[in-house]
Amino acid sequence: MEEARTQARNEIEGLASALKQERAAGHVSQSRIGALEAKQAAMTDQEAAARKAMEEAKAQAEGEIARLGSALEQAQATEQNAQTQIAALEAELAALTEQTMTHRQGLEETQTQAETEIARLEAALKQAQTTEQGSKDPIGALEAELAALTKQAAADRQGMEKAQMQSETEIARLGAALEQAQAAEQSLQDRIGALETELAALTEKAAADRQGMEEAQAQSEAEIARLSTALEQAQATEQDSQELIGTLKNDLAQLKTDSSSQIERMTLELAAMKQKLQGLEGDRDNDGVADAHDRCQGTPANLATDASGCVSIELRGVEFASGSDHLRPTSKAVLNNMASLLTKVSFPVEIQGHTDSSGTPEINQQLSQSRAEAVLSYLVEQGVPAETLSAKGYGDTRPIADNETPAGRSLNRRVELTRQRQ
Repeated sequence: MEEARTQARNEIEGLASALKQERAAGHVSQSRIGALEAKQAAMTDQEAAARKAMEEAKAQAEGEIARLGSALEQAQATEQNAQTQIAALEAELAALTEQTMTHRQGLEETQTQAETEIARLEAALKQAQTTEQGSKDPIGALEAELAALTKQAAADRQGMEKAQMQSETEIARLGAALEQAQAAEQSLQDRIGALETELAALTEKAAADRQGMEEAQAQSEAEIARLSTALEQAQATEQDSQELIGTLKNDLAQLKTDSSSQIERMTLELAAMKQKLQGLEGDRDNDGVADAHDRCQGTPANLATDASGCVSIELRGVEFASGSDHLRPTSKAVLNNMASLLTKVSFPVEIQGHTDSSGTPEINQQLSQSRAEAVLSYLVEQGVPAETLSAKGYGDTRPIADNETPAGRSLNRRVELTRQRQ
């Protein structure tokens, strides 16, 4: 009989362990789906950022092209104006040069005429003097002619001097005009030189700006190509992720279906084993644990117990806000169901809080204690006698899964109910 009891107990523990593994596998699948969905959201954000960077680079390149086009048009207009001014001054200088030469030629002709007339008068005067010595008779006539010639010569000399003065004045005016024209020409040449220097600087700057624009455009195109490749990769990865998520969801649905069937089968087998064990040994509280091994007598038959006959229930679905003891609204439905059971028992129950290993041991201990107390307070509010409950935090000292994985840490963050031994 002792061998049969041991065999039955081993089968019960095996079924309980298998049931726990099935539940853990379902949780890991859900965690994997959550990780893939988070990765999909991150890829969507990356795609939006890449598109925004591409649009900004394109706008910057277009603005630089417009600025360089405007600078080039201004330089060309300035060059055209300079050429127009040079042509006007050259035309004016040619006209002044031609006019100066014309006046100088007229002055030389006038001077030549005056000198010819003076020579003529001097020759006539000598001739008159010679005629006066040879004969006294025509003296009067000669004197009259000489007086006339002298008067004519004086008039001619006066005219010549006046013409010479006018010519000198005209020469002076033309010289001043020439100097002004030369000064204007020099000023224009200086202006042309300055414009050429400015135009060269503008041309050089325009070339540099154009080169910079082309480099920026090349960088932009390279960035667009890189982002396009990244986008294609992201889209391909997203497609793969979607397919993987679909596959995992199908697998998860199948796993849940299989798990439900297996859990139902295990539950039936567990109940049969308990009944078999009860037939081998007495079980006064009908909790499936023989009296000889039951350390918690009086446990209701509808509560799951451990191998020692004591209640140890993990409150699946009880969740808290990250890093706090604030119960999420979804947790209250689970606690309401548990409260309806606990109001029917009179034995003491310890509410145990557990955390993963993410924080320091001190913080984890405080957090697990405050979460256990939060569950206790809620159960009391639902009518569970406060004297039957106690709360204790165990921090990260009792893990049930690997803390190195997200799925394992999720399993370790839990609240359990355990009947205290009397």
